[in-house]
Amino acid sequence: MALRRDNSVPLYHQLRDLLREQIESGQLPPHTRLPSETELQVRYGVSRMTVRLAMGALVNDGLVYRRPGKGSFVAPPRVSKRFVSMISFTEELRLRGFRPSSKVLEAREIPAADAIAQRLQIPPGTPVVLVRRIRYADGEPVGLNTSHLRADLCPGILEEDLAQGSLYKLIEDRWGVRITRADRFLASIPCPQDLAGLLRVRPGDPILELRGVVYTESGVPLDYCEEYYSEGNER
Repeated sequence: MALRRDNSVPLYHQLRDLLREQIESGQLPPHTRLPSETELQVRYGVSRMTVRLAMGALVNDGLVYRRPGKGSFVAPPRVSKRFVSMISFTEELRLRGFRPSSKVLEAREIPAADAIAQRLQIPPGTPVVLVRRIRYADGEPVGLNTSHLRADLCPGILEEDLAQGSLYKLIEDRWGVRITRADRFLASIPCPQDLAGLLRVRPGDPILELRGVVYTESGVPLDYCEEYYSEGNER
């Protein structure tokens, strides 16, 4: 299908929409290697910049992923499933018969960036506690968890042993903050290069991405979390 140069829609939008249609219709199945930039230039008679803008938009939309040195590929379908789950990672692993453990990669107080502040309903720059941990099942890494906790709801938490047990149970036991609701969004994504080594999977392998906000019983946001799990180990 040719792009229309007499159309007011920019060429890169047209190319993006054309490739999107081929992906969403199943004409280009998941993990199919897409034509190179040069091939797309020749096929549609457009500039390299037009191709790069179209491909960048598809990557941002989660429809395409890149593998350095190998090209661009069709991403697996996003689950995009909204759900509420209150069982902790630690409890779930124990119920499955695994021995859970964690390793703290980073734990410090930082000023809340605009995006984090918006999700936690606090002014930008308000102190939050960043806790990043690798999660293990029987000693094997299965997940990476990053929490952004409201510092005013758990003062002194950095003095605690954050590698042991459930972070939320610690907060409930130590500060009496009861957690009753979580709004989270789950998607299947190709594993980024920088996470592959931590999760012991190959770049591009499917992993689960989990993002969302955890609320106290009074409806106050406590934590904005970003989590990544090797398939089948979502919290």
